[in-house]
Amino acid sequence: MKTDILTVCDSATDINGKLVIVGTFDIIHVKNFPTIYPTFAVAGRMLFDTNGEREVHLSIKSKSGEDLVPPQTMKVVVKLPASGRPAHVNFTLSLNNTNFTQPDEFTVSLSAEGKTVETKFFVDLKA
Repeated sequence: MKTDILTVCDSATDINGKLVIVGTFDIIHVKNFPTIYPTFAVAGRMLFDTNGEREVHLSIKSKSGEDLVPPQTMKVVVKLPASGRPAHVNFTLSLNNTNFTQPDEFTVSLSAEGKTVETKFFVDLKA
């Protein structure tokens, strides 16, 4: 597995194999804590070079190691094109009405086939 994209964004969707990402960011500004943040998403694009079913794991943890949402396990079936070129697999995870209790740093981890890729985002008060 190779990861082409792993990002936090305003929204994301897969349209006929095209990953559409709107508003990628690394910080959420809020007016106060605790707060409920209405909606955001995590999007990714992975590249596989062999056929078969895979388990892909996604977690979002605070700096102290607490899960923001329950860890996700996705089963993906990879089928290479007739040409034999590698196949892309897109995913999106929408998060709605997420509770943030204090400023924090979060790590998004994506793992498959023994490899892990991470990205970070922050939640802080608006200056």
